[in-house]
Amino acid sequence: MDIDSVVSEFIRNVDNSRRFGRLLHVYIKDTEEKPQKIMMLDELKAIGKAKLKDIAAKSGFSPQNLCIMYKGFEKQGLVARETDPSDRRNKYYYVTPKGEEMVDKSKSEAEEVIKYIFSKFSEEELDELKSCLAKINRTMEKIL
Repeated sequence: MDIDSVVSEFIRNVDNSRRFGRLLHVYIKDTEEKPQKIMMLDELKAIGKAKLKDIAAKSGFSPQNLCIMYKGFEKQGLVARETDPSDRRNKYYYVTPKGEEMVDKSKSEAEEVIKYIFSKFSEEELDELKSCLAKINRTMEKIL
């Protein structure tokens, strides 16, 4: 069992865990960004260009809170806002290339930390972890 396959399976399982994201962020020493910021940008990146109400429905945040956060991100050049030419009341938000670069860099750093942690596991422990993660996936798919 190679570490890379276990790491990718692990990340796939905990990708949406905010608590884990914050804990992992503590181990990434060179980042200046808060984990919540990275998670918000990553979520918007996954959703793609969308209206605020649609992003809110998918993310669980209120449109008001998202609007406040995205205005700050927009000032930093991480998020862009576009007006719908057919209905000027509609605004579409999306992650800019600068924001995507920040998210990708952060994810890469997180993956390196996870690899380091998993490198301390024995082959047997890695197999057991991967098996447990697969079982969690199967159970979650049944529930959802």
